[in-house]
Amino acid sequence: MDDAPAVAEVDAWLTRTQAKSSGSCAGKHCQTEDKQKKSSSADCSVSLSTASVVSKSNNYGGNHSYAVRTSHFLSAECERALCYMHPDGTKIGQYGCHGVRLVRNHDCASTVMSDLEMQKQLQRNVSTIQQLRYDFEGSQQSQLVLDYIWKLHAEYGADTSVSVHLLPWRMSGKVLCHMCWAAAGGFLTSPNMERKKECMAKAVKTYYQGRKVIMESTHITEPKGTKGSKLNHAVAYLNSYVDKKSCNTQQLTTDSNQHIQGISEKELYLDYIEGLKQSEPGVVKPTASSLSTFRRARLYMNEEPTMPTIAFNKWSAQQECAVCSALKIMKQRAAASHNQQRVDLLIERFKMHRLIAQLERMSMDIHEEKGKKKLDEVSGGGDGFCSFKSSNFMHHGHSMSDWKAVPGMGSAEGYSFKTTAIVFHGWGYWLYVADPRVAVNANYNVHVLHLSLHALFKKVKEDPDANWPTVFHFQIDGASDNKARVLFMYMEYLVRTNVFDVIYVNFLIVGHTHNFIDQRFVAITKQLRREVVKCLQDYLDSVARSYTDPNCKPTEVIVVDFVPDYTKWLVVDCGDKFEGFALRTPDELRPHQFVFKVTHVSTEPDTCFVNQTRGCKLDYKNLTIDGAPWNEGQGTICLLWKLPDTPKPPMQNPSKGPDPNPDPNPNPNPNPNPNPNPNPSPNPDPNPDPDPNPNPNPNPTQEHN
Repeated sequence: MDDAPAVAEVDAWLTRTQAKSSGSCAGKHCQTEDKQKKSSSADCSVSLSTASVVSKSNNYGGNHSYAVRTSHFLSAECERALCYMHPDGTKIGQYGCHGVRLVRNHDCASTVMSDLEMQKQLQRNVSTIQQLRYDFEGSQQSQLVLDYIWKLHAEYGADTSVSVHLLPWRMSGKVLCHMCWAAAGGFLTSPNMERKKECMAKAVKTYYQGRKVIMESTHITEPKGTKGSKLNHAVAYLNSYVDKKSCNTQQLTTDSNQHIQGISEKELYLDYIEGLKQSEPGVVKPTASSLSTFRRARLYMNEEPTMPTIAFNKWSAQQECAVCSALKIMKQRAAASHNQQRVDLLIERFKMHRLIAQLERMSMDIHEEKGKKKLDEVSGGGDGFCSFKSSNFMHHGHSMSDWKAVPGMGSAEGYSFKTTAIVFHGWGYWLYVADPRVAVNANYNVHVLHLSLHALFKKVKEDPDANWPTVFHFQIDGASDNKARVLFMYMEYLVRTNVFDVIYVNFLIVGHTHNFIDQRFVAITKQLRREVVKCLQDYLDSVARSYTDPNCKPTEVIVVDFVPDYTKWLVVDCGDKFEGFALRTPDELRPHQFVFKVTHVSTEPDTCFVNQTRGCKLDYKNLTIDGAPWNEGQGTICLLWKLPDTPKPPMQNPSKGPDPNPDPNPNPNPNPNPNPNPNPSPNPDPNPDPDPNPNPNPNPTQEHN
């Protein structure tokens, strides 16, 4: 149905109404009638003659004044946008453009509207434009427009930035082109409304650059004056602070950010200012930036793809390091009581705590670089993936217990696929996934390390340029299954069986233990957010799809379906008494490095392993950076009083699961038989096969030697 006559009549009526209300009209089709009425009325001649002037100025009539900015939302100003028609050469995407004019097919049919109906329709359109302008009001208009563009980009479904004219711009359900939307939002220059204002032009430019935050790029790429140098120097400081060699940050399994823990952004800024004051004599000191410039530098780094992303962890809630939290709270209480001496003391104590955490990480980084050279030292570590994320019956990273709307799901339980990574720097890393029927404990940790050493020595044997390692640095966290006696006895077992001459077992201080191994799980975390896990095979498929970068892909993914009983083999049969480590002692008073060294070689024959029996002693230090061990001058500590009598450990019993054939008529006796196995076998096998492993050699180097 043709609505051209209705549109023409409404346009003429709107022109008359516009001229009476505001005395000006920016549309080209309205300027002719304004010129004709220029001499008819002396009262409106001034305003009409002003509207007829063509000006290219962005500050025409003082558009940057407070009065003009506040009149941005007046009905007269919004009515001017209803007269706008995009130029003929405007690019329009696949969604089309309904225009910002008053009448369209869904507004009225071919019938002519009365003046009252037109007035109501005009008020509705003016209210719509006012609401749109209020949505983008504020000092950060460019950022608000940029956020809206990225929202349209996500709706469009493109991987990279596309031309803005292709995006589905909307106003109250109407689909507009980008020029009509800019006119409705007040983002076109006055009075001609021919080009975009600077705020929208800046948002469009930033969108084309692929960024999501408006930054003063001229200060970064082309510094001018003190502002550019301040911002550049703040970026340089932050970049050096979060550098891997500075060892100031932690890495988590959830993202690839550099997490700064225990210190706020303002406290880091104060350290930055203090560092500028302590510059060496003769060195030109850069001008210190303000706190706002320092924050802008961090935002710039977070949006720059070539720079690391910085994240500050909260300390007052969900803090991992109790020492950091306690020192901050004590400092606040001392400041509230105006005890400056105690405040200064706590600040120095907090700086010392951060320095210790940094030096411990530096020590770990040094051994990592040594291990990559493949000389006589192997450096690595082990850590486990989050058991909640690696559980069964997960839908896009959420367990069944999160489905609150389904009755009974709140108490639903799943089972975990224990995932552990063992990394050897320069050689690769191995990912182990435990079968749910396997008991995951300290024996499991020792077993995956044992399998990884087999794979490591196989690689060493095949590499003609690598030296046979004699020193082993192993980094783990302070979990209870890592500080079990069986792990320490297994390390002594490796020294006494000529696998290594020296073994260092290192623990980072509590609350600062996230390291390079956690970054290996970032790809799995992101992939599981898009997956549905119903069984072990689904989880393994998700792990295989998560590593798209060949350089980050694990050397091998191994499913562990059996675990030997190393505790029975070493601790029960051969171990000396070794306890007291599990006492509730503050972490700063605990040992964080254990050193196993070979002491002597005797010629007494041994029945199980080699013809030489090597001695081993254990030393321990408070920190890795300490020089002398804590037990210096004391007697020699040996954990194994003998080597095992059998070359292979027995098998560990599997984890107990639900009965696949439950009794339909349970025993009604209120005191049932406490025997966990109600149907024992009448003739159990007294000697079950303890070794399903086809190659259970406990000495990885025996064949090579």
